[in-house]
Amino acid sequence: MKKQMLGLLFALILSGCGAMRPFSLAADPPLYPELEALQMTATAAAFSAPTATENRQLSGSPGSSADTPAAIRITEVTDSARGEALVRWEASGEFPSGFKIAYSDRNPNPTFPEDNWVYVSDPDARSGRITGSPGQIYAIRVCRYTGSICDVYSDPVYFTFSKNTPPSSNTEMLVILSITELGSGKVRLTWMAEGKFPYGFKIVWSDKKTAPTYPEDAWIYISDPAARSAEITAAAGKTYTFRICKFDGSGCTLYSAGFAFTLSGKLPTASAESIRILEITAKSAGKAVLRWEAVGSFPQGFKVAYSKTNKNPSYPEDTWVYLSDPNARSAVVEGDPGAQYYFRVCKYTGSACAFYSAAYTYTFPSLPTESPVSINITDISNTTAGKAVIRWSATGSFPNGFKVVWSAVNPNPTYPEDTWIYVSNADARSAVVEGTPGTRYTFRVCKYLGGSCGTYSPGVSFTFAPAATEPPPPEPTADTSTINITSVSASGADTAVVSWSASGSFPQGFKIVWSDSLTSPTYPGSNSTLINDPGASSGSISGLESGKTYYVRVCKFDGSSCVLYSGTQTYSHP
Repeated sequence: MKKQMLGLLFALILSGCGAMRPFSLAADPPLYPELEALQMTATAAAFSAPTATENRQLSGSPGSSADTPAAIRITEVTDSARGEALVRWEASGEFPSGFKIAYSDRNPNPTFPEDNWVYVSDPDARSGRITGSPGQIYAIRVCRYTGSICDVYSDPVYFTFSKNTPPSSNTEMLVILSITELGSGKVRLTWMAEGKFPYGFKIVWSDKKTAPTYPEDAWIYISDPAARSAEITAAAGKTYTFRICKFDGSGCTLYSAGFAFTLSGKLPTASAESIRILEITAKSAGKAVLRWEAVGSFPQGFKVAYSKTNKNPSYPEDTWVYLSDPNARSAVVEGDPGAQYYFRVCKYTGSACAFYSAAYTYTFPSLPTESPVSINITDISNTTAGKAVIRWSATGSFPNGFKVVWSAVNPNPTYPEDTWIYVSNADARSAVVEGTPGTRYTFRVCKYLGGSCGTYSPGVSFTFAPAATEPPPPEPTADTSTINITSVSASGADTAVVSWSASGSFPQGFKIVWSDSLTSPTYPGSNSTLINDPGASSGSISGLESGKTYYVRVCKFDGSSCVLYSGTQTYSHP
């Protein structure tokens, strides 16, 4: 009861008037030694529609959705690991560009992009993870992201990261409940799943193994974490063992027990060799996976032949892919985005095709309509053995961020087949990658479309530093520098002086950035001037027009980009 009263008192203090003491990393924890965490729990009450006051920021905002009111409420914040917390929320309205989670240990009403933030690009997402210092109190808000700014915020909640690692939970479970035949070689598999499955599921099956595995046996990918059923195509007359597994983005980490099922129909005789194309599924624009069933002996493997014009494509006359593995039952095929092709799979004898499957028609997905996109890796540098920083340049729009993919064996690594990490921030141009010390990898960065990759950068090879013979140097400490604009005042017909206070190290000086349209101007992209004096506290901007309102920020310059910004100062030039 005492903890609950302290938590309530703390929340009331932080949400009160400006006369209260500031929210502070240094001052707060000692005054509330019994406060461990404040967790907001959702109620069963209906989520009310936003009021006109709640949506006052929508009017005239760049990229706003003024005709689609929205409201957000944080329902729960819980520790998920030491220094990591899971934020859950409810939301009403439309969120086409997803959410930002803003949080601060100093600002009781954190905002994007001024404070710490995490981007959740999925419009249907209702949870996200943040990281912080164990034992530190943070204010947290979730906002609707428009693609450039936040226009609707939740009320803040206050949370203390636990100093202890939460106990692990072993409650994940997968069970196949039923398999129902649908006819024409199709079945519907239904399952039960308990736990968290952020990357969805793989369904695997085999007519030879009682414990099929991914990727060795036939499989399909179910990316929806909420899915509990799926359709599968297999050969009539055969008995299969099916299993479902938890997919972690690169492999399976948890399997259900096997479930045996026999499809009705006549099984071909052993002497009647046959090949049947089951399906072709899109991987990305101009790329797909073709899967087939085969009965008989195929010691020299298969050829996949395809053509835009020949309704019965053949080898070697038309485009083809060779699979030398006698047990192969799938192949990656590529074609012109938006174009229709005819496909056949044949038994290869070593010099020609013995017989073919029936033809299968498939149209590759079209390229999304977008402005030109280009990505190029500019640098990869070791930080410690087995760890490096990759940097890239990018032009175009990246609302869903990037995927960084790499492989030690594939000269053109792809997502999700090879190792990858997700960088959700559209403005990011670097990421930390890890691999085996001393091993050479090929890296590519791609534009993430929300379920697949679009444009890829050219591949760049890089060898991780070998394991050190002595302890590696410590990780660089976080930059604790701060910049605060103190004033902006006119100094001439078209000039003004910007003054600021700063703490920390600024070896490359400062950039002053300003705009008459962007409320959070950035470099590059907005007007800017370089102040290369590390100890400077003021600088001039020019080219201002009388009567115009400008948005001004000062940033820490590292020689090529801005790495830390002040808050925005609004200034009207007389």
